[in-house]
Amino acid sequence: MKVDDHDVERYLRIFTFLDIAEIDRIIAEHKATEEVTELVHGEHGLRKAQLATGLLFGTSLPSVSTKELVEAFEHDPRLVPLASTTLMETPLDQLVRMIASAHKLIQSGGLYLNHRKITDARHKITHTDLLDGHVCVVRTGKSNYHIIVAKPS
Repeated sequence: MKVDDHDVERYLRIFTFLDIAEIDRIIAEHKATEEVTELVHGEHGLRKAQLATGLLFGTSLPSVSTKELVEAFEHDPRLVPLASTTLMETPLDQLVRMIASAHKLIQSGGLYLNHRKITDARHKITHTDLLDGHVCVVRTGKSNYHIIVAKPS
């Protein structure tokens, strides 16, 4: 089950038969993982990891700048840089076809743009779809995310 970090402890208590000590151990391990990430990658690295996790497993887009969003996925294959003209002039189904099989995804309800379900295969990305005018988040299926950056033409 993919849930926000702040919901894990509550869900473990509600939906499992784990005893309180085991749940506390799991939560402590999670906190230790954050501490190790911060130790190895610094506070900025921890922030990037938390941002990426929030985007991929949260239910809404995090309220951060697109610069932070792009930095969080730096060196990640899910970051898809495209020329602005390509992004703005190409129907979403064609863009996603570069990434996955769009029509099948749309028919099965598995294509999302900025956490909104796309039902029209000919949907084109507009300026209103871009976060800060140059980034959008495409999800294919349950958990395949692509952060698309409109690069200047």
